[in-house]
Amino acid sequence: MNRLGFLGLLSLVFAGYSGAANAADKGQIIYAAGNCFIIQTEKGATLFERSGGRSPKMNDSVAGVLNDFGYQQLHDASGKELMVGFVQEHGVKKDQNIESFKKSCR
Repeated sequence: MNRLGFLGLLSLVFAGYSGAANAADKGQIIYAAGNCFIIQTEKGATLFERSGGRSPKMNDSVAGVLNDFGYQQLHDASGKELMVGFVQEHGVKKDQNIESFKKSCR
């Protein structure tokens, strides 16, 4: 592949990445202790346990898959990778679930 073809392919990859980042769920950190984060989204609270990456602070904005279970990668407001970890619960509206998460998360 020539240089021009490679650059064209590279621009398509980044254009796709940008579109994916724009389509991500967005939220705000409302609780941060150790590796445990509660992220407020439009659909309720997401309970997230970090396994790697940088640690956000209270009131930081994050984006990524916040309304589905499993291992996810979150980004900061500028679009840079922030942290990876597990969505334990999402769409949480009951204080009982939030308090249980705070006690059990490491």
